Amino acid sequence: MQSSDLVKYLQALSDTYAALDGPELSVYVCGGAGLLFLKLIDRPTQDIDLLGPPDIPDQFWRAAALTAKNFGLPVDWINTSPSFLWKMGLPDGFYDRCKIFKLKERLSHLKIFLSSRLDQIHFKLFAAIDELQFNLSQYGITSHHLEDLKKLNPKKNEIKLACDWCLKQEYQQDIKKTLTDLLNQEGWGHVIRKV
Repeated sequence: MQSSDLVKYLQALSDTYAALDGPELSVYVCGGAGLLFLKLIDRPTQDIDLLGPPDIPDQFWRAAALTAKNFGLPVDWINTSPSFLWKMGLPDGFYDRCKIFKLKERLSHLKIFLSSRLDQIHFKLFAAIDELQFNLSQYGITSHHLEDLKKLNPKKNEIKLACDWCLKQEYQQDIKKTLTDLLNQEGWGHVIRKV
């Protein structure tokens, strides 16, 4: 899906959500769709990843299902697969850095927020570490997370912040070696000495 497709689907979702009288709701987008909307990457994406909130009302999922049916989309075209990041604890200042995603000016209770570039650096580094730990390359799976991270061209202080956040996550077991290997491989090895 390209950015223009995603805008069309989100507008339909928003209109349907309003028609279903959904309560006021703010959702938070990350991943490839978020990067596309912020014009930080230009590759197509398979879906829209939502970080949260945890309790998304039923009207939202009904609106998503109707949108999928109307446009012939997969049932998981919008999903909460990265919601575990919300539960682990988002980076400090996450909400203040979010950008609101502007749809057409219509009365709707649905607000869509995009994760900032800095927060996407955190999430992409975390996902790249996760893929390396499971050694997905042995199955011919390449890391688009690492490619996205490189396209974000993080500065030293941004990588350090992302490393600090990744190392705090209880979800990850013994990631320091994987993180060190990744940083050395990508020329960010000097950062790990400061973490």
